[in-house]
Amino acid sequence: MDYVLNFMLESSSMKKLLAIIILGIAFIGNAFALSQQQAISQYLSDRPLDNIEGIYRIPTGGMIAITKSSGNNYNCIAIRSSIVSSGTLTCSLNGSGNRYSGTILVEVNNQLQNINGTFELFNDTINLTVSYAGQTVTKPNAYTRIWPSDIKSHNAKFGNNSGLDPKITFNISEKREQCEAIGFKPKTEKFADCVLKLVELDVKQKADSQISVAQNTGDSQIANQLMQMRNDNNAQYLIDLGQQLLTPQSSNSNIYLPQTQNCTIMGFGSFAKMNCN
Repeated sequence: MDYVLNFMLESSSMKKLLAIIILGIAFIGNAFALSQQQAISQYLSDRPLDNIEGIYRIPTGGMIAITKSSGNNYNCIAIRSSIVSSGTLTCSLNGSGNRYSGTILVEVNNQLQNINGTFELFNDTINLTVSYAGQTVTKPNAYTRIWPSDIKSHNAKFGNNSGLDPKITFNISEKREQCEAIGFKPKTEKFADCVLKLVELDVKQKADSQISVAQNTGDSQIANQLMQMRNDNNAQYLIDLGQQLLTPQSSNSNIYLPQTQNCTIMGFGSFAKMNCN
């Protein structure tokens, strides 16, 4: 038997052993119709890819394609499987950035059914978490992307469809002046909190505008990246800015210098960085 998740479930009369074979993990070699190249040509070719898209290998030797269906919705397509025929839809997901949730096709007590699952993407590997009958199990490194080998290099071939530069600039001197006018004293925690809230609001408003443009022009990759920046309240650029506002000397910041007017955020989510000049 391939990879099996075993749960001990309590009932009123006895303990029952529930064996769930996750199709996304239980792939092994067999005769199949859809090859890796055919999957690339049919679902993934001639366009930039979103973070989660690509061809993935399963430790047992199987293979799936994860491809966009519409908006922030994605499907898993079996390429090589011992349980379902090649080309079968094995998951339906919704999400962006590094986290996606939805349903995944599994075999429960010899019957196929869809159960809730979560995919967490880390570079080119996916951790899979499934929930069933009150039980939750996580399988680290359940999927490893094998194509494209470097998604950033792949997407760079297609350029930026919307013409957007996925960076956001805000006026830091304006934010400082507003908080001082309210009565907050610079280099204090309350002052830093005031500036951070104004920056976060400004970034979200500008991201919304760019997201709309990207979606209207079909550039889902840029739209998803901007949504991640907009939604991440623990983004690195906010952490860096807070540190500079509280301890400008120790963080080697120029945040209070008169000539410092604008700051630019580059990157997205937890990996975003900020430069001020």
